[in-house]
Amino acid sequence: MAKITDLPVTVALTGAEMLPIVQLGSTKRATLASFRDLIVPFLQYWYKGEQGDTGPANNTYRTIAALAASPISQRSATLAPDEDSGLTGATYTWKAGDYRGRNDVIASDAVPVSQGAWVLPDGRGLLSKLKAAGSVFLTQEEINAERISVKRFGAKGDGTADDIAAIQRAIDWAWTAGGGTIELPTGVYKITSSIKLRGNVTLVGHGPFSRVIANGCDAISVLASDEIGPRRICNLWLQGHGSDAFAAINTEVDFPARVQGLVIENVYLSFFGVGVRAKGLWHATIRTATINQVHKGFVFYGRNVKVAIDDCRVTNGGAVTGDGPSMGIQVGNDEPGFRPEEIHVTKTLFYNFARGAYWRNCLFGSLTYCGLDYCTESAIHFVTADGGTTFSHNWGQIDNDGAMVRGVYGEALGTTPAIDNIEIANNRLRATTVQTKPGEIRSVGVDIGNRQANIRLTGNSMQGAFQVGMRLDGAERTHARENTADAGLIQFNCRGGSIKDNHFDGGMTLSNNVGVSYGGNSGLHTTEIIGSVDIPAGQTSVTITYLSLNKPDLPQGGILVSCTAADRGFVGHAWVAFAPTRTGLTVTVPAALGALSTIDFHLRIYS
Repeated sequence: MAKITDLPVTVALTGAEMLPIVQLGSTKRATLASFRDLIVPFLQYWYKGEQGDTGPANNTYRTIAALAASPISQRSATLAPDEDSGLTGATYTWKAGDYRGRNDVIASDAVPVSQGAWVLPDGRGLLSKLKAAGSVFLTQEEINAERISVKRFGAKGDGTADDIAAIQRAIDWAWTAGGGTIELPTGVYKITSSIKLRGNVTLVGHGPFSRVIANGCDAISVLASDEIGPRRICNLWLQGHGSDAFAAINTEVDFPARVQGLVIENVYLSFFGVGVRAKGLWHATIRTATINQVHKGFVFYGRNVKVAIDDCRVTNGGAVTGDGPSMGIQVGNDEPGFRPEEIHVTKTLFYNFARGAYWRNCLFGSLTYCGLDYCTESAIHFVTADGGTTFSHNWGQIDNDGAMVRGVYGEALGTTPAIDNIEIANNRLRATTVQTKPGEIRSVGVDIGNRQANIRLTGNSMQGAFQVGMRLDGAERTHARENTADAGLIQFNCRGGSIKDNHFDGGMTLSNNVGVSYGGNSGLHTTEIIGSVDIPAGQTSVTITYLSLNKPDLPQGGILVSCTAADRGFVGHAWVAFAPTRTGLTVTVPAALGALSTIDFHLRIYS
């Protein structure tokens, strides 16, 4: 059979827009070079672009790697992958130029990307710099619509291989593309360093079937992003292994940088020192998270702004240790500088922590409708210099055979009052197993310490084994109304405020308070009031208006008042008949003291 180079060839062009007519068998023979010289100019016109040496049929390649290895002299090449490869086909054109940092090119193996690359003429973008098997070729529209599996980037998910590099490649690829959703399919993904979640990238899984095992590291570190774009961590199981000093999810961003718009939902976090540790978290939401076997559930420090935590479950089983007492949530710390703002927690359970909620330093915020169960030190413990926080409608249970326990504790401060503006309302506090010791108070329902100020205590219930229902020790401008307790109330060394319309079965013990208004309280039958009053020189009687005792249901009993001059020794005592409508008590001393002095008095109401 004759070869094509041995046959005479006649080529005729029938028109500028028509195909050439090639006739074999003419009397004149044409070489292949002649044929090429005739046909290439026409093909260049037909393609309307520069065309070089031919490659495979129609310059078509099955893989990105093959296209990258093709000669650039072709000038155009087509990627037509197999259907089951996960790639999308397209036609590329070779163009000279500097394409470093571009995500819409395929780099050639022969020429540096700084000198040229294969480019999509329609500008859709390759959106991947990877040429390894399993890499992804998608348009931006497809990225927005799809979940991209980390297994396309080489992740094994077998619990043995270290998958951190593959997972990070997938996240970096989506970030370079402008954002997307990276999926962890069913499997166990071992990592030995933290997954770094970039802006506008969502990381999703299949609940407990997508498990990340973090070996001695944070599981996910969320990087800074000022965009309020879609970024979520959801439907994942993050489990620590030797991670007592690490967090399941961590943001550590210094102001003015921030992590903005993050949503964490439907995650299970276990066996970490901290479940979620945040610095620089802005306008974020954490919901329906289960955080188990952690030393601290949530830790917010530095500048965190407007974070909502809703419908989560946080437990400490004691298998993981950390610094200091265990805490369900810690807001703020002792570091100078910025503090958290507007941290709002609702409908969340904190179980088996030393301190259910620890509010160290926060401007505005709330803890509402939460369960603080089986706490061993305090259900709610706050120390703040800014305040504006509400603790309301929470359930707190205290169980401890040893140390001092409190349902709500406003920690004693130094010499300067806190500008707290704290509202503690409608909480139900109960003590079950509490150790007692003669002569010591070891359990208090609500305990507000020295120099705490501007606190409203309304509608709280203190039940069970508390020795004291409420204790106000040196507080300022603190108002207690409509509270109830099985035990009594103690208030001493306080300035301003009021104690009204409460019911304390154990009575009230009041001492050395200034400017405090009392009235309308039940449980006064065994009340002791200890205080002092100045008596001017020569005056033989003094009206004690320290109290407002206009409670009509008090029995017709008596009041024993014992008076002692601070500088004269015993002066005397008096029985005073009590009328239920009286708003003050008048005590007559035996003789004039002769000089300005102070009378210490002890008043006891009995039935």
